[in-house]
Amino acid sequence: MSELTTSARDAEISLLGAVMLGADLDDLAHLVDPADFYDPFHGEVWSAMLRVHRAGDKPDVVKVRVALDQSGTKNDPVRLFEFAEKCPAPSAGEFYATEVATAAGMRNLVNAGLKIQQLGNSPGDVEERR
Repeated sequence: MSELTTSARDAEISLLGAVMLGADLDDLAHLVDPADFYDPFHGEVWSAMLRVHRAGDKPDVVKVRVALDQSGTKNDPVRLFEFAEKCPAPSAGEFYATEVATAAGMRNLVNAGLKIQQLGNSPGDVEERR
């Protein structure tokens, strides 16, 4: 796993933990989309948090687990508690959200570059690829 991926994963875990420990989701929801998470399970957890929040509840570990269960997402409740346990500071939720969004943007740039490279290396008319 690359250093960027490792730090992005840590930021994802910290963001999820921050929200489960009380960080205000209203302040964070506009910064991160479920698709921004490197780990698909983390994106599922974020989606579950948003559903809990939209229902008027605070997304704590138990409510998030119930929301995951209701959506059919397999989950390990111990893992959710670990997210909360590994969060260094719930008050830094905006920092973690920004880190997650930045890492997603970098991955999107890399993926776009790879697609361009693939187009450039494949036979065919250049005009068709524009």
